[in-house]
Amino acid sequence: MKRVLITGCGDVGTALGLRLRKQDVEVWGLRRRVDLLPRTFRPVQADLHLPLDLGILPRELDTVFFIVTADTFSEESYRRTYVEGLRHLVRALEKGGHRVQRLVFASSTSVYGQQDGSWVDENSPTEPAHFSGRCMLEAEGVLASTAWRSVALRSGGIYGPGRSKLMDRVRAGRESLREGPPRYVNLIHREDLVGALDHVARLAEPAPCYVAVDHEPVDRNELLGWLASALEVGPLPIERARSHDRSDRSNKRCRNDRLLKSGFHFRFANYRAGYQALMRLPSPHDDFYNYRPLAGWEGVVRYYGALSGKRGYTAARPLFDFVKQLSTSCLSVACHPSIVDDVLFVGPKPLQSNPAGEARVSIEMTGYGEVLFRAYPAGSEECSEFKVPRAAALDVLSRVLEQL
Repeated sequence: MKRVLITGCGDVGTALGLRLRKQDVEVWGLRRRVDLLPRTFRPVQADLHLPLDLGILPRELDTVFFIVTADTFSEESYRRTYVEGLRHLVRALEKGGHRVQRLVFASSTSVYGQQDGSWVDENSPTEPAHFSGRCMLEAEGVLASTAWRSVALRSGGIYGPGRSKLMDRVRAGRESLREGPPRYVNLIHREDLVGALDHVARLAEPAPCYVAVDHEPVDRNELLGWLASALEVGPLPIERARSHDRSDRSNKRCRNDRLLKSGFHFRFANYRAGYQALMRLPSPHDDFYNYRPLAGWEGVVRYYGALSGKRGYTAARPLFDFVKQLSTSCLSVACHPSIVDDVLFVGPKPLQSNPAGEARVSIEMTGYGEVLFRAYPAGSEECSEFKVPRAAALDVLSRVLEQL
């Protein structure tokens, strides 16, 4: 790969692009807000919900990735994003005469509708009962209809830095075990998913699809029990199974044999390895987070590079490594005009106003692999809001601070 287009540069797409840039691959990122892309990406501003202008796509692309996320969990949003979005991309590439060597679609194991806990692989029937799986399967049909060599990577549930919602719910006592037979979940660490996308794009003779999950499907109760034990929160309560629960829409165990035989190596072979690595990262429950030496806003901490021994933007890096672990909590960064000399952060209350008129930046995690920024210029009570993929958050924060 030398010239790559990543459509939908969210959390996973941006992480993939940053990985490819380290390999000296030229990366174009297509999204609606190109100002949120890392500076090392070449921007392509477009909305995949609409037909694409043929002139916006770069020439001589060898690889194209389609890695998008629906705006909402609804059939309309899924169809617009995955099915129509991919159609718009394919038509623009075809009409523009692009000779793409590889088109890779980040699909999902939701294309399998099995409910009996059976094992599935790439040859298993794909008969999803829910709209999410049906839309993914229809998008795979769009992919297969192209003249290029294309690959659908069917990933399981993604977890990792910034995607620790389940772990945070267990820690907060908001999860419980369910009565009844085993309900299996299939997981993949975000780092392994990014590696798998890179891997299948480089295969000389790829298969049409690959299942991307770790080695060990796990019963949901076993996973929650292990997390509770590892987090030392005590036994979880047991409740009756609820009807129409989202986690009960499928019950299967996915095999990754084809991906392994292609030569891919997982860094995190199972949920234990992945979550143990995640637990070693800074947490909002660390003493550093709870330190409150100053009066005023709740939890104000003067931040003089306490984690790194450095100041300014360099000191902000461990702060952002810290922020990326949050799922539902919120931190606020209050920036002194000199910035380099004085950085504060506030938690856990979101920043909703700016009565003091100071320059401030509020940082909040969302459920779609993004960070929500609220920026208040000095002397203003009006804020501008925008979202950015977690992988690009530090780069964007630097640019926000430069404007305050």
